[in-house]
Amino acid sequence: MSVKDEAFSLLKEWCDELISLRVTHKRKELDGGILCPACSVIHGRCGDLVLPLMYLYSETKDERYKRCAEGVFYYSENNLLRPDGSYYNDVGSTWRGISVFSALSYGETLLRFSHLLSADIKERMENAFLRLVYASIAYFTNEVKSTNINYFAGMAAMLAMSYKYTQDEKHLELSCEYERRVRVLFDEAGLLIGEGQYKSGASKKGCHSIDMGYNLEESLPLLVMHAHLLEDEEKLAFYTARVLDHLEFVLPDGAIDNSFGTRMNKWTYFGSRTSDGMQGGLAYIAERSPVIARALLENLRLQRRCTHEGLLFAGLMQRSAGEPPCIHHSFTHAKALALFCLEINEEFFDSSKSTMLPREKEGVRDFQNGNLIRVTRGGFTATVNATDTHSKEENAASGGALSLLWHKERGPILAATLHNYTPAEPMNMQYLRGSNRTHCMTPRFVSSDADYSSDTDDSITLSSDGWQIVATSKEKPFSLKYEFEESFVRISVTAGIEGEYLLPIISEDGEDITKNENSLLFGNELLVFANSAPEVRLDGDKRFFNQVGGFQYAVAAFRIKEGETLSVKISII
Repeated sequence: MSVKDEAFSLLKEWCDELISLRVTHKRKELDGGILCPACSVIHGRCGDLVLPLMYLYSETKDERYKRCAEGVFYYSENNLLRPDGSYYNDVGSTWRGISVFSALSYGETLLRFSHLLSADIKERMENAFLRLVYASIAYFTNEVKSTNINYFAGMAAMLAMSYKYTQDEKHLELSCEYERRVRVLFDEAGLLIGEGQYKSGASKKGCHSIDMGYNLEESLPLLVMHAHLLEDEEKLAFYTARVLDHLEFVLPDGAIDNSFGTRMNKWTYFGSRTSDGMQGGLAYIAERSPVIARALLENLRLQRRCTHEGLLFAGLMQRSAGEPPCIHHSFTHAKALALFCLEINEEFFDSSKSTMLPREKEGVRDFQNGNLIRVTRGGFTATVNATDTHSKEENAASGGALSLLWHKERGPILAATLHNYTPAEPMNMQYLRGSNRTHCMTPRFVSSDADYSSDTDDSITLSSDGWQIVATSKEKPFSLKYEFEESFVRISVTAGIEGEYLLPIISEDGEDITKNENSLLFGNELLVFANSAPEVRLDGDKRFFNQVGGFQYAVAAFRIKEGETLSVKISII
């Protein structure tokens, strides 16, 4: 099967299932919306489906796609429209910045498929597109002058699109102004900052708000789209280089390592919960680099692995955990896959399949003023995180934790989550049905009195020497040492206070866990060996599940007495 056929098949599978969830009702407040099986609501942004549905109609001439595209468009106009011409994010949300992304979907549809729209729908969509553009300009000029950086990247793309559609020079000028505002927000490693409270300045430890999910799935694709629409070669070259910088955090299986991101509350392993996906805007530059093409291809295949019963699940293990899929994943990423199908060069993708991703190349590299370190050795790749940029203090997932450990034969072994799962965006974040609470799954030391948890300790600093990384607390008598060898990773935990080290191992329901005196064997391949007897903890009679990352876990707990050093060796046998 060709790459385009892979993408088209997946896109069609999602959209066919979404059509089956479409509400038809005499009341305009419901008619045309897509009912979410996970959240039991109609998510306002389902109108983004206009573009992928019209693309499928253009390819198949199946009237179902056109009818559903018209339906979600009318649903948005009937339920989200505000007096100023903008859209609300959802019926239950007052955020209007999302109008930018609705405008992008309508504008792309008009540019590509207006000849397939009825005269009435074309006129209404054109009016809605221009109204949303002007409302967004007013909103971000007069009301919201500081927000997460993805919206300013979105403004740059939306205004470039409206310039192409209307030839209004003012839109061109404003589009370039927003692009300039974003361009200055790349750090020394080429990573885009601004997804959080530190829009341009640094935190106490010299860190910035960086989120890989939003950067790779939304902001960078939108900036590339801006450059593509304006046919600006200098900008295309600049943003191609920045995309390559970010690919340090794409895993060999196509996942995005967002184990440290400031918006990791939406991490879905393949990307982020409500962003569009890499395949859209980055398809414009895939021919410029086989590394980008390889990343897009692997990510596409990971999305296929996360798709069941017609919908995209949040991660590899959401389905096995018995948690239903939120349709947000499917309809936002459908938009990106439609653009991917429209733009890719099949031959170039075929030639890129053997290209190595940066994450596959052995070495140690630090980011975020030395507070974030990436290691690849042997079959392992890992991230150690001591950044202090959190969306909320209680949501930290830092403290020198081994926030991600991955092996080429096992896949993900460790993946950090929020310390507390706080639904900062209730309409955009899923609640568990199969558990009364969401437990923290970040590897961490917890004191016996529970007053200290290392993943929330922002005083911890990192130092590295060859293949060894040490994390040391300035507030507590506590330190971690990580040693990376060709065939194993050793974690040493030294504590001057009594407590326990919790090591949540990613393990799907049904996998055997064999416990011996000082070791745990997961399946037939992952061995955890320690100088202390482990205790295995589960969520009742099943694995823990966390929406962040979308993994199931079994927690290995090790008691540590005051002054002791725990040694844990993780290997693939």
